[in-house]
Amino acid sequence: MELQLSMGMLEVRDVEASVRFHRALGLVIADPPAGRPVVVHRMPSGVSLLLTTRFASVYDPAWSRPSAGYQQMLEFYVGDDLAVEAKWRGLTAAGYPGRGRLGSTRSDLPG
Repeated sequence: MELQLSMGMLEVRDVEASVRFHRALGLVIADPPAGRPVVVHRMPSGVSLLLTTRFASVYDPAWSRPSAGYQQMLEFYVGDDLAVEAKWRGLTAAGYPGRGRLGSTRSDLPG
């Protein structure tokens, strides 16, 4: 059997705030179930995005949340450069902080 990515999981500080951000990004994502710090969104590609406040610490008691820097990073395909710019401007206009440079191309990235 060929290995397939099934799920990406983000351990977040606030599930509701994360849901609001991902909705602003364009995902049609459900509200978290009452009393449960988790929400799962299955994308048309078949990959699920899981947002939760408690996962790593349940399975790794020695885990601690990093205090600075990126904890995880995902990349979503939204189309051409104009669509990326429109999404960036919409998110930053909604108050989400922008990091990096708008208009970066693959050749601008390290590595």
